[in-house]
Amino acid sequence: MSTYAEIESAWWAWGRANYKGGGKGDRPMVKWMYMNQTSFIFDGQTWTRNAFVAHSNSGKTKYWTVIYTSASGRTLTGGRGVGRPVNRRNDPERNWGLPE
Repeated sequence: MSTYAEIESAWWAWGRANYKGGGKGDRPMVKWMYMNQTSFIFDGQTWTRNAFVAHSNSGKTKYWTVIYTSASGRTLTGGRGVGRPVNRRNDPERNWGLPE
């Protein structure tokens, strides 16, 4: 059984193997990956990756939640936002953190 860390590593390996751009660092490659990656093969299955961001109340910190889903419906979830409580900025019940 594969772990989130293993599939995250496989996603980065897929990007590095397929990216042909000339930008410096990982930023151009990541942008290309999000625009071009519909699926990739990992552990003998086709997987897709979805990432969601939530901001802290101050807006200074980003919390990422990443969900990998296989063609068979298996999911692996990880990232900095997993298990993080909802804050004002992300909660419609609290007016999205806007002043009253």
